[in-house]
Amino acid sequence: MAGRQVMPVSGTWHVMYLTSLSLLESDKQQRWENKVKQLKADEMAGGFRDLANFLEDNATFLPDDISVDVSSWLYQRYNQEITPKEQVALVARAAFGTEAKIAKEYNDFSFKLRLTFGPVGYTVSSRREEVCTATVTGTENYEVEERVGEDDRPLETVTKTRDVVEWKCDPILDRLVD
Repeated sequence: MAGRQVMPVSGTWHVMYLTSLSLLESDKQQRWENKVKQLKADEMAGGFRDLANFLEDNATFLPDDISVDVSSWLYQRYNQEITPKEQVALVARAAFGTEAKIAKEYNDFSFKLRLTFGPVGYTVSSRREEVCTATVTGTENYEVEERVGEDDRPLETVTKTRDVVEWKCDPILDRLVD
């Protein structure tokens, strides 16, 4: 150890060194996560091949109305690097170059991107507000039958007001046919 100089643990180089270590760790983590995703995808693809072989080998024993549907439900986690909106857009972009039929399905609660490959379907779902942005464009009146007062009174027609909401999605999702 004689003749070796030890640099003090302070200064700009130390911050740069720690930052580079952090970036290396982040890169390692990302590569590890990608490897795990690929292994899972390979495992699922193998399962689909096994299912396809089963269907082909046992066609005469299967019911006429067989279908295969696969789904993913996305939700926002506080430490997640990619949002459900970004994930749905990535899936949509990936599907554009395939034979898949692509459709959007939604209601007041959920948004679904549906890919159909012949009789096989894949649906990516999320809460609608995590994928699209709601804008109130006005109000509308509607009528409902309800009891006013005591439970034994007859139903009356009551006028209520609700917001009219327009949903805007990521431009790639807006281009999809409803």
